[in-house]
Amino acid sequence: IGISGRLELGFDTQRSILDVASLDFRAPSGRLIGSGSVGFEGLSPSVVFNGQFEQLEMDDLLALWPDYIAAGARRWAQANLTGGLATDADLQVAIPPGILGRLRFGERIEPEHLDISVTMRGTDIAGYQDIPTIRDVTAVVRHQGMRTNVSVREGLFWLADGERIYVDGSEVAIPDFSPSELRIDLAANLVGQASAVAGLAAGKPIRAFEGQPLQPEDFVGPVRASLDAAILIDGPQVKAAPDWSADVAFQNVDIARDFEGYTVEDTVLDIELNAERALVKGTAIIDGQQASVDLVEPLEGDRRPDRRIDMKLDEAARKAFGVDLAGLLEGPVNAQIELNADGTQNFVVDLTPARLTIPGVGWTKGPGIASQAIFTLATSGGQQKVTNLALSGGGLDARGSLTASQGSLQRARFTRFGLNSGDKAALGIDAKGDEFIITLTGEQFDLRPMVDRALNTRDDGQESGPGERIQIIGKLDRAVGFKDEVLSDVAFGIRGSTTDIEWVEFGAKTRSGQTIKAGLQPNAGTGDQLSLTTPDLGAFLRFTNVYGKVTRGAATVELVRSSDNAPYVGALRARKIEIVDEPKLSALVNTRANGERSLNDTLRREIDTQKVEFDDLWSEVELGQGVLRLTRGTVRGPVLGSTFNGTVYDRNNNMNLRGVFIPAYGINQFISALPIIGDIFGRAASGGFLGISWNLRGQFTSPRIAVNPISLFTPGVFREIFNQG
Repeated sequence: IGISGRLELGFDTQRSILDVASLDFRAPSGRLIGSGSVGFEGLSPSVVFNGQFEQLEMDDLLALWPDYIAAGARRWAQANLTGGLATDADLQVAIPPGILGRLRFGERIEPEHLDISVTMRGTDIAGYQDIPTIRDVTAVVRHQGMRTNVSVREGLFWLADGERIYVDGSEVAIPDFSPSELRIDLAANLVGQASAVAGLAAGKPIRAFEGQPLQPEDFVGPVRASLDAAILIDGPQVKAAPDWSADVAFQNVDIARDFEGYTVEDTVLDIELNAERALVKGTAIIDGQQASVDLVEPLEGDRRPDRRIDMKLDEAARKAFGVDLAGLLEGPVNAQIELNADGTQNFVVDLTPARLTIPGVGWTKGPGIASQAIFTLATSGGQQKVTNLALSGGGLDARGSLTASQGSLQRARFTRFGLNSGDKAALGIDAKGDEFIITLTGEQFDLRPMVDRALNTRDDGQESGPGERIQIIGKLDRAVGFKDEVLSDVAFGIRGSTTDIEWVEFGAKTRSGQTIKAGLQPNAGTGDQLSLTTPDLGAFLRFTNVYGKVTRGAATVELVRSSDNAPYVGALRARKIEIVDEPKLSALVNTRANGERSLNDTLRREIDTQKVEFDDLWSEVELGQGVLRLTRGTVRGPVLGSTFNGTVYDRNNNMNLRGVFIPAYGINQFISALPIIGDIFGRAASGGFLGISWNLRGQFTSPRIAVNPISLFTPGVFREIFNQG
């Protein structure tokens, strides 16, 4: 280049110093001024220089740069900086003697020896390997001692496909120019399309995406990234794998193809990467559902990835993600999903908002009851296999596995299954055609949910769907029922559907050693037969929570229905019954209504109702269409007796039973058997001379009793008419 200038020099022979009193160089693009000195008193010259320039073209500056000052930085600048302007330069040189030319012998130029600052505008910084040239750079370059720092305010990468990556506030540092192997420290802030920024990190020398399931072209959307890298080079060669890290902010970035079988869209993620692993945190839309994402992806070695996704799944999404437990769940859940390297997924699912039903055992957990499921899910070709399953909450404690096909349960094995404290059982479920075969075995199991469902689920008489076909086989050492009643040697079988039971067999022993047998047998000739035989009626009634005041007695029930839509009809007979502490019996004998006397008042004695014995109970029974009716019922004992007729429960679970209570039944029976006298004073269909009308009305679980003392001493031939009213 053409340079003109003026120097004012002087030489001190005694001190061997060349004094540069004034330096004024002019190039076509600008002017360099300064002053200094060169000393020749040591092994190598000393240099002192203070200079400034306002503006020079970068090419002019590189031409004016003396090759003996910061030679390494000069070589790098001449090789990597092209074009643009250098402005606002300040050069401060104070290198002692014995350093220049002796760096190879271990001498060092310290920051106080050399401090050069210059701003460059519109300059290109050459790329390296697959890193392209940074163009139109505005940066401040500062060289101190052996170190050069380039603070890039702005610039851009122009990629081969036309994409641009903007550089914002980046740093390039060469810590030491003395060795032949240069270390370049890069701290770049980049803004651009995700595929372009990822492509920059994928190339040499960083190679961030080698062997990874996702590649740069899979990312769609804008990102902001910070990249830190330390690269050791010797000419064009990288001497060692770069030490690098990056922090990438995804804002509404989509993944162009499925990741681990999921679609990923609208990501808002912060990704921290280094040569060993990637940490990913943020949110995304995964298969259409909002999710929190927490991933650890190894980038080298054999380390397992750690991938966690937190999601709130509605009904449809829950099924799509396989969080269906083979149809046992209904409603939304909160799920934490861990994606395993082998394609399986570990789930921790908060079931609190959902409904969970275990088929065949009468157990359902409603929404709002805290519960959790932990399991591993493997999916292949529409088949789902759930292993390491642990269900808890709402009394449920189950451990086992499930197998499903297209979301339908095929097989379940719960090696530990309990609904209440003390349960020690195992549950198996197998799909066979259109039927589920359920087996329940173990040392002890609480049957209260099954009993409650069987007794309190009313057939409403309306046509319903066929329901799921089920067959239940149970064998238990002990079965826990209501009112602390326990049966032993329990064996039962049930077949039918969730809406219609077709066949039942039940056998067990009470604490007294008596055997209870119950069954429902289909018979095409005579009709379906429903039967119960229990020598210990009290234990049966307590176990089923039907009635808890009977302490002993034996009973048989035989009912038949002629067709599927007809009710069961037949008879109930019980013998030697003992009832204790029944408040309704006490109410019958002590109630005073409308100023009348109570039954105890009338008889002038206290009838003991704390323990009442009955010799015999009999009634016609009609059961079906959501209704249980008793007709022509009588109960007789040495002290008390009664007639009863009416509805035990209807489709609305209401009770309406009425009858005539007969105190001193033995005496009344004798009087009513006398000719003519009995006809006038009391012989009724049930017998009796003294009687009191009663009525149980209201909800089945809590009916109210009404007593009518006016019917005292009314002749039996009129009492029946009175009761009808």
